[in-house]
Amino acid sequence: MKTGEVIGEIINEAGKVVATRNFGVMTEDEFRRVLKVVQQEYPDLAADEPIELTGN
Repeated sequence: MKTGEVIGEIINEAGKVVATRNFGVMTEDEFRRVLKVVQQEYPDLAADEPIELTGN
């Protein structure tokens, strides 16, 4: 199972990163659960592609 450091980036309409936040280390299962919650809360957010879990 992969684990990795989670860093969130806020991107403006021009595609530039305007803020970042380090969320620490989480498992892939935790990541998938959080992604589902975000998709439920913000169904118009195209978050499937730009989010990637990397790590060991």
